[in-house]
Amino acid sequence: MVRLALLAATTFLLCTTLFSAESQFTPNRFKNTAVATGTGNQNSSYSIFAPSYGAYTAGVFAVYRDDATNTYGTLKLSRIDDTGAVVAGSVVNSDASNYLGKSYIVLSGAYSIVCFERGGTIYASRRDASGAAYLSSSWSGYPSGKPIITTSYTKYDLNMVSDGANGIIMAWREKRGSYYQAFVQRVDVNGYAKWGLNGRLVWSGSYNMLNIKLAPSASGSAIVTWTDDRGPFGTDIYAQRVYGADSASFSLLWGSSAIGVSTPMPDNQT
Repeated sequence: MVRLALLAATTFLLCTTLFSAESQFTPNRFKNTAVATGTGNQNSSYSIFAPSYGAYTAGVFAVYRDDATNTYGTLKLSRIDDTGAVVAGSVVNSDASNYLGKSYIVLSGAYSIVCFERGGTIYASRRDASGAAYLSSSWSGYPSGKPIITTSYTKYDLNMVSDGANGIIMAWREKRGSYYQAFVQRVDVNGYAKWGLNGRLVWSGSYNMLNIKLAPSASGSAIVTWTDDRGPFGTDIYAQRVYGADSASFSLLWGSSAIGVSTPMPDNQT
């Protein structure tokens, strides 16, 4: 009887604790916690873990597009703590003259770096623990994002990962010549572009590169994957590892033609 009583009391305490935690995170267990509820559309969200820092407990950083007052899209950042409360936030970019494209966020120490495309330009912005713009070093003077890639062509498939040193590596595709090709750029924690003006080419073949993806690798490097149809049977998947502390040391570690992940195989692989 004593064991049953203790088990019942423990079960009740556990259920009460879980219910209390759940109640703090959302007022209705059948719904998620509301982060952005303004008029118009809020979408294209992307979130990452936010570590505890100063008065802030651990939670998440969430970057998203808000069309409430800007049909071109305002990019916003919110910090949400472990109880589900939105405890801080800021406007990253509110340009009303160019369309807001894809956005990403990665951790940069206890801060974050937001990367986004607007009007054909790729921007980066380091944000502090509250989401406010970090304006020291090379980030100074760019409260709404520092232009990193300024070519005039439309960018697609923007991806971003950490470089392992509180900076970022980004990848995307654009048509600078006759074909859509993948490019990469590394930006350090101080906001300096490390791989030359407007990034480096991943592969120079005469085929369109599509479905660009990016994964982190060892510090200072990343793995880019894509599809192209250079093979005899259709579209195949290829990969390249990019590395370098700066432009002079930038390297394509898996050969000039990359490696075939799904070659040769009949039909298309995507």
